Amino acid sequence: MMDPRRLSKAISQEFETATAKCAGFANKDIVLLIGCCGSGKTTVTSYALGTSFRYNRRTLKLEADNPVEGFVISAQCADVTKGLMSAEVPNTQGLHVVDNAGTGATEGTIAEVCGAINRSLALQSARSVRVVLVIKEARGDVGNERGRVLLKDVEHVASMFCFLENLGSVGLIVTSEPRGLLIPGVASEVSKSMYDNFRELLETALAEDEYVDLGAAEAPSHMKTTVAGKRLLEHFAASCDRAYTISEDFLEGQDDSFLERVCSERVAIFPVNVSRNQQRLSLQKWLFNLPAIHNPGEALKYVLLSDAKKDLEQTLSKFFLDCKH
Repeated sequence: MMDPRRLSKAISQEFETATAKCAGFANKDIVLLIGCCGSGKTTVTSYALGTSFRYNRRTLKLEADNPVEGFVISAQCADVTKGLMSAEVPNTQGLHVVDNAGTGATEGTIAEVCGAINRSLALQSARSVRVVLVIKEARGDVGNERGRVLLKDVEHVASMFCFLENLGSVGLIVTSEPRGLLIPGVASEVSKSMYDNFRELLETALAEDEYVDLGAAEAPSHMKTTVAGKRLLEHFAASCDRAYTISEDFLEGQDDSFLERVCSERVAIFPVNVSRNQQRLSLQKWLFNLPAIHNPGEALKYVLLSDAKKDLEQTLSKFFLDCKH
């Protein structure tokens, strides 16, 4: 269990640093990327800013040829990005992308709380916010424990919205394992795979008070989500279905043209392939075309992941009990 005194010091320092950083977001339109550690947020950010990536067949990893200063990229599912990093995205009329520490921090609850402070202040400071969830395709396999993790990601983003009607503005970027980027037609296949995963979660969902049971009646998943979480799952499923329908108009391997169409039709999913520089402009336009949430300080809020919140509550409860004795 964490030390409350260490937590207090960390919060104070992080709040001071984040306040200074977020002051630069005043009167700016930002894209806030949300995603777990290792989902690819920094890689996607760097790609949108102009970094070129290539797949090293010997190490089986992506390598950056011209990394953007300050944006640290790692092939590991670890907490690499600290605090907030932002930069203006080319070809977007001044839109700034904001990279930040991943959720589900491997360094524990203090890191999770510090990440939440940064994201919360970013929401309160900007003129408008485009919210984007970044996930790895492999994380979407609902046939195993990964399905629960995917649901946590979706539920976490859904909890940020004060008004359900704004959930349709959320964008979804899906990243792939480096080897998968070499497969012709990977973007359309990712769209189909993610649609199947979301539909499996939503199949015959039954409402129960404020929560929703997910999974088919004959094969329940034993997972629940809120009404907002279900609404966001439906939005993502519809977007993936639309993207896959568009892909049927193209031959295998015509992902560049496919993603241009996804961008022009403002579909809310972008299965990114950072190894292809030809798709960078489509991603930049896609980010710009996402619906913006204006007055984000009133329309959005940021809450801790449930696991971190539980740990924080237990720590503070124990601290007050110890003080009492």
